Amino acid sequence: MPVGTVLVGVGGILGWAGALAFASSAGAAVLPFTGTMTLDINGVVDLGWSGSGSATVNGSGAGLALASLTLPAGAFATSALTTSLTSPAAFPIRGLQLTAANGAGAFARTGMGRLAGTMPYSGAAKVCLFGACSAAPPVNLQVPLSVVGLGGMAHAAGALSITVVGAPWTTGTAVIALPYTPYLTTRKGDARGPDGLPGSTAQPGGTLRLVTPVLISTNLNADIPIIPAWVTLSIEFVPEPSTLLLAFGGLALLGVRARRAR
Repeated sequence: MPVGTVLVGVGGILGWAGALAFASSAGAAVLPFTGTMTLDINGVVDLGWSGSGSATVNGSGAGLALASLTLPAGAFATSALTTSLTSPAAFPIRGLQLTAANGAGAFARTGMGRLAGTMPYSGAAKVCLFGACSAAPPVNLQVPLSVVGLGGMAHAAGALSITVVGAPWTTGTAVIALPYTPYLTTRKGDARGPDGLPGSTAQPGGTLRLVTPVLISTNLNADIPIIPAWVTLSIEFVPEPSTLLLAFGGLALLGVRARRAR
């Protein structure tokens, strides 16, 4: 069965290894972050969960443009995160349950100025057929996740078989192309600093949105044999708690001085 194509857009992953080697020579800093990860399966399944941790960033230039980034494993973990599906378009799927966590992520700026790299997302995704995941017992289908955010193809064979095609992450444009059709779907990432400009991301207040395309091929529904999906990672770099304490202390001192002056 053809499984289509997932592509990281122009400037997304090309030159990634060389860019990472170049960026590693820049000064590194550790920045705390908070964020969310979302899974969108063809607009029918929409799951979201939060995470946090500390990232190692390499900035370059006076504006602290983000040259490379590493994220820790397990920062975006979820256990038995469940959603129910009632739309006729989703039949026979009636629920999805996700227990998974990200592996370590490594991203670098490419020649086109975008970040690209790999961060696998592995664990168990259980598709519940003909009944909710809380039903006893539903018919379940395990979805292989090992290629999500990494690249390649994973297959689970059986009476109900499924194939998953993954790709690396990018802040650029990623594309899913379905075979034998003119159908294309795209998602675009982003990187911004606290001033809203792309050249100052590597500091508190900077934000990143990385996307990775996923293509799911299944024999569940002959009318819709191939399903596009997207995973999006959105993070914001936040100040250290000690930095916030100093900032609030400075504001309080300014307030005291202002009252004395009055």
